[in-house]
Amino acid sequence: MPRIRVAIVGCGFAGLAAARRLAAAPGVEVTVFNPRPELYNYPVLPRHLVDPVPRALLAVPLAPLLPGVRLRSERVEAVDAPARRVETASGTTAWDFLILAVGVRARTLPRGERTPLVFPKSERHLARLRGELEQLAAERRSGLVCIVGGGLTGIEFAAAVRARLDDAARRHRRRPDAFRVLLLERGARLAPDCSPALAARLAAALAAAGVGVRTGCAVHGIEGRRIETEAGALEADITLCCAGAEPDLRLGLAGLDAGADGIACTAGLVAQGSDAVLVAGDIARPRSPAPAPPRRAAHARRQGAHAAANVLRLAAGRAPRPYRPRALPTAVYLGPRRGLVALGPLCLGGSAAARTKHWLERDHFRHAVPSIAGGEGWMPW
Repeated sequence: MPRIRVAIVGCGFAGLAAARRLAAAPGVEVTVFNPRPELYNYPVLPRHLVDPVPRALLAVPLAPLLPGVRLRSERVEAVDAPARRVETASGTTAWDFLILAVGVRARTLPRGERTPLVFPKSERHLARLRGELEQLAAERRSGLVCIVGGGLTGIEFAAAVRARLDDAARRHRRRPDAFRVLLLERGARLAPDCSPALAARLAAALAAAGVGVRTGCAVHGIEGRRIETEAGALEADITLCCAGAEPDLRLGLAGLDAGADGIACTAGLVAQGSDAVLVAGDIARPRSPAPAPPRRAAHARRQGAHAAANVLRLAAGRAPRPYRPRALPTAVYLGPRRGLVALGPLCLGGSAAARTKHWLERDHFRHAVPSIAGGEGWMPW
């Protein structure tokens, strides 16, 4: 019986889960395309700014996690669904089934060519941010750090910047309250993807931590230190961009229904336009009455495994099963030993929430990367 050729484009949490599931199935030849040879653990980056996480838990080499999988560290330039081909700089690869799990990329802001804007996307960016916060506290007696974007990522980084800046100010014998941290959100409230009650609790937690919040404050552009908003201009010493994310659809997608919100697919994650293409993770947008799950790493991992299972069902001539997202808690980092965890009407705060968030991170990572998830340094207390 000929082997089934499956190509996976993208190897974040969704792509990794799909590749591991398919590699364990007999008669399947798996090829994974990913621009970098590592899995980056983005959910822990805000905590990493304050309490550095061991690099083994931050950037994990993919090759040891994917035995029996052909891993190609290159970017896919185009997908031709009707011809069942993917194009890269090194050539063309044919496939019988394709899983698209390319994830999202950070939105940017209009800015001048030499505007120092920090995008907290990697260890290198955080090292730069630590240095700038340290320099600000060492050379100035007051200052302003602005975080643009009041989603969960912006909230977590605002709390982390506040904690890091307070530590730096104390080391240099400055008054921490002389350094302001301001979170700018264009919408009417923080965390627009969360319930109003949870958003109100997050706003109260930020206020208690010493983070200022301005809602209804759209940023039109940044030039040097000057931030132009609807409410007027601000002069910030450091500006951090957390303005959300959008599907990473820079590759050509012939024969698929791709839009600004992702790739249209059925409830079974089969892409509209091709029965041989499945979609998983943050770019999947099921066209069904049920709302799409929020963009969370745990949902992406479950979708990746489900897409792989449906590939095997389709290869066997069976119908794909619909993906039914589970209700998962919303866990937010709010600084050392502070957090907030909510599930429906239930809400937990303080150090207990911080411990719960760390446990949830560890549980998610244990499923995604079982070989190292129990590593030393994961729980800081």
